[in-house]
Amino acid sequence: MGILKLLVYIAEEFYEEKNSLILIVFLSTFILTITDLIGPFNTIGSGTAALKEKNDELYKEIKVYREEHKIEPIDAKVDRVWKAIPGYNGLDVDIESSYKKMKSDGNFHKNKVVYKEKPPNVHLENLAPIPIYKGNPEKPMVALLINVAWGNEYIPTILTTLKESKVKATFFSMVAGLKRILT
Repeated sequence: MGILKLLVYIAEEFYEEKNSLILIVFLSTFILTITDLIGPFNTIGSGTAALKEKNDELYKEIKVYREEHKIEPIDAKVDRVWKAIPGYNGLDVDIESSYKKMKSDGNFHKNKVVYKEKPPNVHLENLAPIPIYKGNPEKPMVALLINVAWGNEYIPTILTTLKESKVKATFFSMVAGLKRILT
């Protein structure tokens, strides 16, 4: 029995028994359930198109590229020597977004690959308050320290260059420490 025939049968039964309130509640529940299952954005056949996309060569090539270039996140940890070492976000290829960017010409392009960051499970906030003496060894970074003990006549030029280059640095002076040690 089709769904429509079943609905008509149920409606006739409730109508004959004059249980219109029960009929209204039943039909309302049925309509809400069907609407929820189908959803306002689903269209007939969209599942077939998605399945076809996942079976074509471009989609497969993006999946292979993903496996070769995936970087797993690294959790923050406490080291016996270096104390707290920050975590490092991983990278994963967003297959669906990459496919959408490349499907117009049907060819794989590295510059059209879309990446998404994967945060680590353990962050510094999850660890006890401990000093950080070292960054994550997998993260390509450098710390720039500038000793200004030799004078301050070059500091404005250095600050301008750092600002233009959008580089951060730490300035320090060993003069005060040396005077204490030598006296």
